[in-house]
Amino acid sequence: MQTLYKIPEYYKDIIDHLTNTDFEVNLLDSIFKENNSKNILDVACGVGRHSIPLSKKGYSLTGIDFSQYQIKKAIEDSKKEKVEVNFILQNANSFSYLEKFDAAMCMWTTLG
Repeated sequence: MQTLYKIPEYYKDIIDHLTNTDFEVNLLDSIFKENNSKNILDVACGVGRHSIPLSKKGYSLTGIDFSQYQIKKAIEDSKKEKVEVNFILQNANSFSYLEKFDAAMCMWTTLG
């Protein structure tokens, strides 16, 4: 049985149907502006549904996810959208990075 993490071409469509990504991105944008956050970590970034549009708004994004399928799709989509996002295949439980971030987010479906 395949999970949504292994079929990312459908994952974004399903999640977008269940959520309001535009609203979430605009809310994050207002929070980041209010706190002067420019360099953002997206934990469990999935296919980049928040990272890519936030990058379009001028933020520097690093997205991590444990799913190679999700990261591959995120990289493909960021190239299509002509934005630069640093997507990393990494488990959030063991993530270590030298760069400092102004803010971090972990949106919607990931805990534990």
